[in-house]
Amino acid sequence: GVEAGKKAAAVILDLQAQLESLLADGKARDLATLQAELGSESPESIFWILRHLCGNPRSYAAAGSWARPASLVFSRQ
Repeated sequence: GVEAGKKAAAVILDLQAQLESLLADGKARDLATLQAELGSESPESIFWILRHLCGNPRSYAAAGSWARPASLVFSRQ
């Protein structure tokens, strides 16, 4: 169980690093664009990582409604 948790966390941390690298150029992108650029099967993990990044003082911003994830546009300021 612990080893499986470590592997799952490593996947999420790797995805977070990819997101941060992608958004480092300052260009605003919506969830679908980020999903396509990362080659991810599902936008769910991307959404939750971005929600975390935007909720902490790390210079990430979201424009749109969190209630409608497809309306959100993410960027690094």
